[in-house]
Amino acid sequence: MFGRNVSGENNPAYGRTKELHPFYGKKRPEHAEKMTGENNPAKRQEHKDNHHTKTDQFRYEQAERWKTNNPMHDPKIVEKVRLAISGPRPNSRKPKNKTPCTYCGLLCAPHILSRFHNENCKLKNSNV
Repeated sequence: MFGRNVSGENNPAYGRTKELHPFYGKKRPEHAEKMTGENNPAKRQEHKDNHHTKTDQFRYEQAERWKTNNPMHDPKIVEKVRLAISGPRPNSRKPKNKTPCTYCGLLCAPHILSRFHNENCKLKNSNV
């Protein structure tokens, strides 16, 4: 923040405790006295009643305005996006062709089949 070491004695506020603090023993500023208790506008009842409250009608009207002014609600664009989402994905993984093991009948991918099944299957010599 300061671009230099400000820990310990290098800190500008080092040693400014109690009597050395600039506001120690002083009264609160006049503005702070006016804002205490019921004089604070954020604590008044009318502020609590009207603050951040919106009626359902207002929210409905606002949603309708957003629908009419939003280019994403244009039917042509909506259909284009719907096709893009539901259509085939060119980079998606294709399912592997699974083939059954000749001894146990388990369906597996070719690399698993060649490693653990067919000639290497545990059930090769059993009577299953």
